[in-house]
Amino acid sequence: MTARPELFDRPENFLQGMLAAQALDGRYSEEELFGNSLVMLLAGEDTTAATLGWTVWYVSRHPEVQARLAAEADEVLGEAGVPIDHETTAELRYTEAVIREALRLRAPSPFIALEALTDTQIADIRVPSGTGVALFTRYATNQSATFPDARAFSPERWLNGNNGKADRTKASLAFGAGPRFCPRRNLALLEAKVALATVVRNFRLAPDPMARPVQERFTFTMVPDAVHIAIHARTATGSAFIGV
Repeated sequence: MTARPELFDRPENFLQGMLAAQALDGRYSEEELFGNSLVMLLAGEDTTAATLGWTVWYVSRHPEVQARLAAEADEVLGEAGVPIDHETTAELRYTEAVIREALRLRAPSPFIALEALTDTQIADIRVPSGTGVALFTRYATNQSATFPDARAFSPERWLNGNNGKADRTKASLAFGAGPRFCPRRNLALLEAKVALATVVRNFRLAPDPMARPVQERFTFTMVPDAVHIAIHARTATGSAFIGV
């Protein structure tokens, strides 16, 4: 940025934006710059991959969902075959709904660690300032009080008129909520939408009849294990089996 000082006024990426803010008013410390950059580089890789693994698993088992996904991809992507810009990706509304539903049921981060900054009352429980709180996101988003028929895979619940744009962020806690939501949320959803739309545009997914039941493993996050999917080219005969 020293070589291109105009970037301080018009940063072109996330890191440049933080450096510009630091130079302007010292808003970020060196430790905060490092921490936020590490989150952007690492925290979204495994979680996005795990989300895509579960998403294709659900899609392969719901032909009606897959048909609607493919129709949307055909219409939105046209001859391009892949999303070519942000505006195109924004039109993949059903694709995003499918990803959000997979996230609701199988969020890679099953809980979020928080700390009360002030004395707080949650229902009839007093939470003094400085108390650590673990928010179990999967439990919260898999209850019938939050979502009707909560255990069913139903992407339609995320379309406007159901859990529409106004309240869907708070309804799904995969990225947290409020001013301290995951800073990589929008990029993760963008990546997942591009990947899923490209896959269903070119391939038909089906369960592998020889695969063992899918499992989950907890490492740093919750990841799917033994997600075996049969992939059939939509424009040619033949298929291949892959595992995630």
